[in-house]
Formats: sequence, structure tokens, C-alpha cells
Amino acid sequence: MALTSGINLGSYQIGSPLGAGGMGEVYRARDSRLGREVAVKVLPAEMAGNAELMARFEREAQLLASLNHTNIATIYGLEESGATRALVMELVEGPTLADRIAQGPIPLAEALPIAKQIAEALEYAHEKGIIHRDLKPANVKVTPEGRVKVLDFGLAKALATEPSASAISNSPTTIAATRAGVILGTAAYMAPEQAKAKPLDRRADIWAFGCVLYEMLTGKATFNGETTSDVLAAVLMKEPDWKPLAADTPASIQTLLRRCVAKDPKQRLQAIGEARIAIEESVAQVSSPAGAMPVSSAAGSAMGTLRSAQGQASPLQRLLPWTVALALAVLSAALAWRTYFHPNALSAEAVVSFVPAPPDTTFRSTGFGAGPVVVSPDGKQPAFSATGPDGITKIWVRPLSAATATPVAGTDDAAFPFWSADSRSLGFYADGKLKTVDLSGGSVQVLADASPRESSAWGPNGIILFKPPRGSEIYKIAVSGGAPVAATRLGKDEASHNSPLFLPDGKHFIYNASTIHGLTHIARGSLDSYESKLVLDGASSRGYAAGLLFFSKGGDEVFAQPFDPGTGILSGKAVPLAKAGSVSAAGDSILAYQGASSTAHLQWFDRSGNPMGTLGEVAEYFAPKISPDGKQVLARVVDPQSGTDDLWSFPVSGGVSTRLTFGPASIKA
Repeated sequence: MALTSGINLGSYQIGSPLGAGGMGEVYRARDSRLGREVAVKVLPAEMAGNAELMARFEREAQLLASLNHTNIATIYGLEESGATRALVMELVEGPTLADRIAQGPIPLAEALPIAKQIAEALEYAHEKGIIHRDLKPANVKVTPEGRVKVLDFGLAKALATEPSASAISNSPTTIAATRAGVILGTAAYMAPEQAKAKPLDRRADIWAFGCVLYEMLTGKATFNGETTSDVLAAVLMKEPDWKPLAADTPASIQTLLRRCVAKDPKQRLQAIGEARIAIEESVAQVSSPAGAMPVSSAAGSAMGTLRSAQGQASPLQRLLPWTVALALAVLSAALAWRTYFHPNALSAEAVVSFVPAPPDTTFRSTGFGAGPVVVSPDGKQPAFSATGPDGITKIWVRPLSAATATPVAGTDDAAFPFWSADSRSLGFYADGKLKTVDLSGGSVQVLADASPRESSAWGPNGIILFKPPRGSEIYKIAVSGGAPVAATRLGKDEASHNSPLFLPDGKHFIYNASTIHGLTHIARGSLDSYESKLVLDGASSRGYAAGLLFFSKGGDEVFAQPFDPGTGILSGKAVPLAKAGSVSAAGDSILAYQGASSTAHLQWFDRSGNPMGTLGEVAEYFAPKISPDGKQVLARVVDPQSGTDDLWSFPVSGGVSTRLTFGPASIKA
């Protein structure tokens, strides 16, 4: 039955209609008890009036409500008022996958992350013994935060009347309903056994998944026909047309598609987890934009950043895969971290730029005490420490839109730089002091004595969090000056606090707390009190940006997980990114990190971050230089026995490398 906007159904105030179909009419509604927006699906009248059918439906709905996965729209409960029966569900904003496909084929770099999240949803449900039965593009959405959500999970069975074993018209997913209460679906996504009304298992979902992925990549339905009967005949008798697949479709994805839509369930992919793995492996094969020139990179010699162009595109058009351009350097690589969790914020064009060390300088790592690379909050420029041939370390700033880096005046022997919230100033440590400098040409300001090997944070309210010498807690000080004041207090069994990082409201911050037992946890503190909240036990914070917390757990592996800065609560699952010594996240699209090791091959990359080959053995390299004719690369190589540098020459075309010096050496441009 149709509902009128403004009426109440139990504790839910009905709003505007969202859609209608054989599964019922769907409305936006307001949950007056919990103060949230929900979707209310009003069940067909024939079904609501059938006591036996409703009892079976309630049993199925209880099972479906147990699904708790970030890629599955949640069922909140059942509601009834008079003769009206309704299912209350999570309200998922955003376009459907069908809306996006209507615009044309989805580029591979966008389609694979969508498919991966769909596969993860199916994998979770299948492990719980639940199959979808009606997977199709119209049942997949992308939230404003960029999360793929699969809708109507399992409702085809939950809402189905008992089907005849031989009548397709009574199949839970038939498109040709002849009476109310029969569940509508789409014949183009039915597995052959489903079209024949045979018993179903998870392989029916795998078939539908293959059809959805094919349609994303080609913009065409896997099986076509003028009528429903024609479509069903194609499902049962014909093979898909593989010619519309783009030429750059990885062979692994083509194989995956064929295995998903094998008509014999025994020859079909047997577990959707295999599809997820194949997609994850294929993501690494998807190239970034072409048109690059080769650059060399070696340990301690290069830094990379990956950023997205901010353009106008539909939400699903802006999807990109997680991308890692690993140069195996001390300051080496970056990745589009935002794209996996929040694809709506990105355009389809990614730009990878490798930033060489300034002339006659060498990047310094945390091991040398100079601190990590840090990206400005606006995501436009990294700051880093580099040491010249005179042994003096300065802070350098290199806008991503520029070709060169510039040293910051007054930062001799500076370490651990950090940005102001407005990206106009830098803080740093030098001579045992906490200092700041305005990049527009202001003088260096000295604020307080400070620990030289600790990171700090500069909030939007003009407060800096830092560690004083020999201090255990984190202190705060105003940029305008004044006496430092403790911002945290050690809790029970805690030995020290460090690595503060402001959250968006400028009042709360996260930090690492070490215990007397050698353990570490992440806590959330406030400038207003000493009260703290545990965020994640057994982990160390590595950064926060745009709803993601970056952290590690007792090693160099960096993870990212959705995090609500307002409540301090993590959600979803942690995704491993890379092994890194330090991490700096900024804006909506940039994550720069330092590699965890300073030893590597001398490696060539194009401007898109794609590896093109290696030179030499695994060693510690510094200051590589390419000869004018492009045939040789000179580099300093550390002798592991003596610890001294020697000059080596490496033929670009391969072959035998040559040692040119036998003692400390330096390379001049």
C-alpha cells in the first residue's frame, strides 16, 4: 500500500518515496527514537496478509539482520501498523551502479575497486551461509563517502512466495510476475540453474557477479534479448560476446569473467574469495596515465607523491584503485590512499611525480634524525630535510606544481618539520628548541625548549602540541608565545605519550601512549581536559586524513581504517598499505611515506610510477646521476664492511657495473 508523506509508521515518520517494485515500495523516513534517516520498504499487501508467509519472512529477516559488513546495507528491523508491514533498512545515498553504467563503460581503474568491494560483501555473506539471489547493478550503490553498498541482500528469498519446482514465473527472481507478491528481478543476471528454478547455492551469486563486472567494463548486458524469453534463452544457450572488452583488460580478469559465467555450476568459480584475490592482483597491473619520461631512483634519493586532479565527474567515474608507486628508497613513494575508501573525492586522472633530491643534496631518513617528509594540509607541497655536501641539513619545500625545491631560510640543522593548519608556516626543531617560520618570508620564532626527536602538531586554533626535553607527557603552547602547559596526563601503567596529531575540530587529537610493559596504544585526547579515550590497542598512530586513521601494529606495515574523529571510533576493516618508516597524509588524495629500509636496487621508474627495470645489486645507494648521453648512471654505494662510500658506474643497458673509487667519494653534478 502507498504511504503518505508525513504520517507515522511506528516510530518512523515517512518522507518522500524512493522507489517501487515487486519487493515493495520504498520510502525515506526519520527514526524519531534514534534521530537517524532510514529506508522503509513497505511489503506487498498480499504478503503482509499471509500469516504463514510473514512468519517465514520474519525468520529470514532475522538472519539477514545478523549481517554486519561495511559493504552490505544493514537491516534494522521490522515494523507493523495495522495492516501495513514494513522492513526498516539502512538508508544508502548515492547513485546506483546501473546509473553509472548508463553513462557508458567504466574504466578498468574505476571498475575493479567497485568489483572488489562487491566481492567482499558476497564473500562475507557466503561465509554466513547467505546468498543474495538478486545481485544486479541496480542493487549496488556508492555512498557519499565512497563506500560501495550492496542492497537487498537475501531479500529475494526472504520475500519470496513458495515457488513451484517447475514454474519459472514463480522463481524468486523472475522478471515476469503475474500476480502481486511475486518478487521481481532481472533475467539478465540469473544463473542457468536459477532460470530453471533449481535449488541455488553461492555459485548463483558468482554468476551474477560475473555479469555485473562484464557490464561495468563494456557498458552492455552480458545476455541480451528483445523479450524476457529471449534473455532467458541467451542465458541458457549462448555464450557472452567477449569482443566489447577493452584491449587492455588484464588476462586474469578475462579468465575470471569466463569462470564466473560458466553455465555448468561445477565448472564455475567455486568461491567468490577467488574473484577478490584475482581483482586485487589485477589492480597492480592497471597502469597510471602514460606520457612519462624515465627517472632513476635509489635508496635515499627520491620521493614520490601521487595526487588526483580535482575535476568534475560523476561519483563512480572518480573511482581509482589503491596505487603504490614503490621506488624502494628512504623517501620513495606515495599512493592514492583516498581512492580506496573515499573514491567520490577523486577524478579519474591520477598524476604520479617523483621528486629528486635538490642538487648536491641527499634525502635524510628518520634514522639520521632529520625526520620524515610531511605534506602540507592543503595537499599541495611536501616539506623534507636534505643534507648538502657541507653536511648542513636544511628543510626544503617543493610544490607539486613546481619542478624544483626551495630551501627554507633559517632552518640550518633543522629536524622533524611540521606544518601549520593553514599550510603557510612550518614548525621544526633546531638547537634544542621548538621553532616556527612563516614561509612568506617571516623570521624564525623560538617558542620553547623541546625534544629534538619527536614529531609535533600545529592546530587551527594556533596551538602546538610537542614534547619538552625529558618530558613524558605531551605539552601545548600557543604560537603567539607563553609558557608550555601539559596537554596529557599519564594513565595507569603508561610510561610516555608522543606523536600527537590534531583532528579536524582543532580541539581533539590522537597520540601514542607507551606502557611500562613495552606496549603501545592509540588514544584520543582533548585540549579542554586530561581525559582520554582508547582508540586502538596494540597499535601506533601514523597519521589521519579525511576519515581514515593510519597506523601500524608492532612493525613497519602501515594500515588504514575508517575512523570517526568526532567519536573516536574505528569502523570497517583495516587495509594494509605498505611497509614504511613514516607516513604523512594530507588533503583528500595524498599520502607520502618513507620506506622502511634504506637498501634496495637502483631502479628506473616512469612518471606514472611504473617500474622499468633495475640496476646493480641490493645495496645502500646515494645521489644517483644520469650521464648526459643517458647511457650510464653514477651513484655512491656504501661498502657494508667499511661503511664508506664508493663511486660506481652502472650501464643503463645492463651488464657489468664498474667501481670507480676505493675510499670516500662524492659526486658533483
